[in-house]
Amino acid sequence: MAQIVRKYARVRPTTEIKVLSLNGVILIGRLLDLSPGGAKIGLDMAPHHNVGNEINIAFILPDPKSDKRSPIFARGKVAWQRKYPTSGELGMQFDEMLPSHQERIREFIGST
Repeated sequence: MAQIVRKYARVRPTTEIKVLSLNGVILIGRLLDLSPGGAKIGLDMAPHHNVGNEINIAFILPDPKSDKRSPIFARGKVAWQRKYPTSGELGMQFDEMLPSHQERIREFIGST
């Protein structure tokens, strides 16, 4: 069996996340997997987003060096989705993010 080679290291922070689609639908979910290139998001309902749809997300990561709790924002596209009877997951590929937010993700990944 071929082994999957990942472009970025990943962590599983399981923090709350807000997903906003460009049509205005806001979903609250859980950040299940995070890398500098994207995220896996768990939802308490089946995703309303199709592969390729643009979405915005906001989440807060713990910062071991300070009490800073400011949100991280990102824009990107749905890379994949899975629908279950009462929940779902989607993968997001980041397209736009402030450099300072990218750095916070890298620091968080490096500290875990």
